[in-house]
Amino acid sequence: MKISKVISLILCMTVFAGCTGNNDEAAYRDAFFSVQRSMNDYIAGVITFDPDEARENTTWSKKDQEYKDLSRLLDKDFYVEQAGSDVAQIYEYIASTIVFSYEEENIKIDMENKTASAKVTYELVDWQSIFAETHYSYDEVMDDLKASEDTIEIKGKIEFETDEHGVWKVSKSKDIGEVFSFVYSLPVISGTDPTDTTGTWPSETDGTAFSDSYDRAIKAYIQILEENGASIKAIENTFSTDKTCGLYDINRDGIPELYVLMERPDSDGSVGEISVYSYFEYAGEAMEVVHIPNVIYMAGSGGQSLLYVTDDEFIVSSIHGEDVLYGYYTSVYDHQWNETTQYLREVHNDYDYDNDTYQVTYKYFKDGTEITEEEYVSVFTGFVDDAIVVLSNDSYIATEDIEYKLLAKPYIGMISCDFMLELLENLS
Repeated sequence: MKISKVISLILCMTVFAGCTGNNDEAAYRDAFFSVQRSMNDYIAGVITFDPDEARENTTWSKKDQEYKDLSRLLDKDFYVEQAGSDVAQIYEYIASTIVFSYEEENIKIDMENKTASAKVTYELVDWQSIFAETHYSYDEVMDDLKASEDTIEIKGKIEFETDEHGVWKVSKSKDIGEVFSFVYSLPVISGTDPTDTTGTWPSETDGTAFSDSYDRAIKAYIQILEENGASIKAIENTFSTDKTCGLYDINRDGIPELYVLMERPDSDGSVGEISVYSYFEYAGEAMEVVHIPNVIYMAGSGGQSLLYVTDDEFIVSSIHGEDVLYGYYTSVYDHQWNETTQYLREVHNDYDYDNDTYQVTYKYFKDGTEITEEEYVSVFTGFVDDAIVVLSNDSYIATEDIEYKLLAKPYIGMISCDFMLELLENLS
């Protein structure tokens, strides 16, 4: 790990003697210290939620996707708006416990190609165990975090290259999303007054909303939950889940949308569907604007779903079928709730009896017409890169999937029907 300056200097000189080869020893030593300085300053910006300070030690411009992703990950104002100031302070405290270290022999520099890499370790308070416990206030959560001596360790790698001035700077840092995964979670709060919900969801209207439309929307959503409570709780009971209700301003008109997972009629709770409701101020009522069938069920692959939002689109994928043939059915909606495009990614598992193996093949479709893999990947790479927030993720995303980068995006988790009702009543 990082050690005293005297021992560090001796170690560095040993590294220089063994690794420089034909490179100039002084130049290698300067590069080595420059990499260290860049890495330490970059991490300092990250753990203080300062993406601009971090960016100064990278090769990224403000237009680069790496910077945009980091800015969203470190957006404290977003967490205050969506989860409340108490939760945001908890996130900030957890970040302050991050200890960043590395073995200096694990810094590798290629002077010829002007690239470098460092294997690093992140250690932070074991927030996962504390978030899983039931607390009666956020103050209790904070107290337990501060008292905890248990830690989580994450191994990572940082890559470097020189900028146009020959200065060594960070070029890739792939593991920060995993280190900051606590911002995608909420501690379990229970009790008759589980949380001060002031600021939990936007409580002031903007955009096109009338001054009283927000309050009317909340009352309309309460009525929807009361009328469909039995159907929602049927899913909660059948699948032992408390992730059935969500609230987020999808179309950015100043009024949040309500999205709920409830049973399909006459399914006895064995098949679940998601409905999205939006409040229409001119009509004075909330209406279903999106319906997603078969997002969870008992047979076959069980059904999966993925909902996320970009600046311009609401994207819904439902994944279902059998093991030999299943599909990713995706509908893209604009902010006026028009379905603009439908995509399908078919996955075929063909069994080879002679060799006892499966061969996996894919087909891709846009609005029912087959397209190339390159066309499909290009579109969905854009969706994923532009994603602002993930609203629901009941999907098994593998590292090779196009959607894998969504795991590093802000996540607004769904909550139980009872908890959502309590939240809405506190907001009304």
